[in-house]
Amino acid sequence: MARLLALEIDAGRMSLAVGSTTGTKVKVEQVLSWAEDAPLSLVNAVEIGTRLKQRLDSAKIAAAPLIVSIGRDRLLLKDVKHPPVPPHEQPALIRFQVVKDLTESPDDAIIDYSPTLQTATEHRALAVILKKEIQKAATLMADTAGLKLVATTPRMFGLVAALEEAIRNGSVSPPERNDGSVAILARTDRGGEFVVVRQGNIAMARAISTPALNSETALLNEVKRNLAVYSNQAAGQSITALYLTEQEGMPGAYTGRLREGLNIPVQGFDPIPGMGGIDIGTARGGYAGLTGLLTLRAAVSEMPINFAQPREPKPPKDPSLRLFAGLGVVMAAIVIGAVAWSFSTRVGLDRQIAELTDQKLQLDRELASLEQQGKRIKALDEWNNRSVVWLDEMYNLATHIKDVDKTRVQQFLGEPLPVTKNSDSKYVARMTLKVLTEDSRLVESMVASMVQDPHLRVAPKEPRGSTGIRSGRLNQQFGLRADLMYQAPDKFTQVLDAKRPGKPKRSGSSDEDGSGGGGIFGGMFNPFGGR
Repeated sequence: MARLLALEIDAGRMSLAVGSTTGTKVKVEQVLSWAEDAPLSLVNAVEIGTRLKQRLDSAKIAAAPLIVSIGRDRLLLKDVKHPPVPPHEQPALIRFQVVKDLTESPDDAIIDYSPTLQTATEHRALAVILKKEIQKAATLMADTAGLKLVATTPRMFGLVAALEEAIRNGSVSPPERNDGSVAILARTDRGGEFVVVRQGNIAMARAISTPALNSETALLNEVKRNLAVYSNQAAGQSITALYLTEQEGMPGAYTGRLREGLNIPVQGFDPIPGMGGIDIGTARGGYAGLTGLLTLRAAVSEMPINFAQPREPKPPKDPSLRLFAGLGVVMAAIVIGAVAWSFSTRVGLDRQIAELTDQKLQLDRELASLEQQGKRIKALDEWNNRSVVWLDEMYNLATHIKDVDKTRVQQFLGEPLPVTKNSDSKYVARMTLKVLTEDSRLVESMVASMVQDPHLRVAPKEPRGSTGIRSGRLNQQFGLRADLMYQAPDKFTQVLDAKRPGKPKRSGSSDEDGSGGGGIFGGMFNPFGGR
C-alpha cells in the first residue's frame, strides 16, 4: 500500500487530500483546508512550505510523494494541429507551434502537451503552458516541507478522472451518448472551474470567478454562457450532460436549481466518497480535482500533463537495436541458466567460506600471539648479542701473542660500547691494552694476527715510549685498542699453545726484567703463577 498527497493552492486557500493506493484503487483517508494570504509564488514559497510542514506534523500526516494541482486561471491552453510525425519529433514540433503564438518569452514558460486526436490524416494535441516561476515555487515549497514533488498537473485532469471514477462506481449515471460531450462544474466558496470533455479528452476549460457564485441566477447565467461558447467553438457539437462536484441534498447544493434552469441532464456526485460526514460546506467541491489526481496517479504510470517532467524531444530509435535486443534475450537466458547453476552450489560454497573464515580467525589469533612472542625473542636476542664473555676474549687475545717471554699485557680494560638511537653498528664492546715488549716487531705481529680475527676491529698501535726500565728485557710499551662484535662461544676455536712458566722466585726477590711476574698478563693474571 502506497500513500500519496495531493495539494492545491487557489484563490487564497490551500487544500490537501491524503490517499492510500492499492493497485489502481484509491482511498481518501484525510482532507485538510486552510486559508493563505496569497497564491503560491517564489516570494512566499518557503513560508508556505514551512506552514505546510507544520500542518502535516500537527495532523500526524507522514511525508509521502506530492502532487500539486494547478487551477485554470494560471494556465494557457492551445489546441495544436500538427502533421503526423514520429513520436520522438512530436515535442519539438508542438513546442515550435506553441511558441509562435506566445506573447511572453518561451524561456519563462514550461510547455507540455497531451495527444487528443490521432488519425491517419490528422493529429491534434492539447498544449498547456505554465509560467516557469510557478513550477520553481512548487518545487521550493515541497523541498521546504520535506516532500518529494512527483507531479505538477492541471486541476482539470483531476476533475475528469473524478467523474470517470464516479461513473465507474455508480455514483452517477453515464451520459446517454458515448460520442457526445459532457461538462463538469467544480465550485467552492472562492471560485470554480468549468471543463468540457469529449470522448475522454478535454475540449474546453474555463475558470469561474467568485462573483458568478454569489447567487443562483449568476451561476446559471455563467453556465449557459459557457455552454454557448462551446457550441460556437465546436461546430455540430453540443453538451449532453452536466455534472457537479457536490452531493445532492447537502446544504448549499446547486444541482437541483441548475437542473430546473437547463435543458440538459444535471447530476451531482460526492468528490470525497466515503467521507460524507465531514462538513466543509461548498469547499467540498474543491477536493474533486485532488481526489481525481490521486486516482489518476494510481491508474497510470505517467500523468497526461506533468510540468515537473514535461515531454522532451528524444533521439530516434535505431532499428538495429532489435538485433541487439534479440541477442540480449539470448544472453539473458544464458545468464539465468548460469545463475541457476551457481545458486545450486551456493549453499556448499557458503558453508566452505564460513569454515575457512573460522580457520582464518583462529590463525589470525595464533599469528598475533606468535608476533608477540617473536618481539620478546628478538629483544632477548638483541640483548644477548650485546653481551661479551671477557674470559673468552682474554683467552682469545693470548692466542695472538707469538712470544710470551718477550711480550706482556700489563693492562687490560674491557667496557661495553654505548648504544645510540638508530645505530646499526655490529660492535658492542671495546678492549684497551697496554703491552710491554722488548721488540716492537712482536707487537706488530700481534696486531696483524688480531686484524685477521673477523670479530675484531683493531686500531693502529700507539707507541708510548720506554717503560723506564734500563736493565731488563721489556723496555718498550704500546697502547692497543680493538672493538668487538658478539661472538658465540662455539666460534672461539683458537687454542693457546703455551708452556708452563717457570717457578717464581721466593718472596722478596724481583724479576730481573721488571715485568712483575711471569706469563702473558704478568704475575697478577698468570694462571700458572703463585707460590
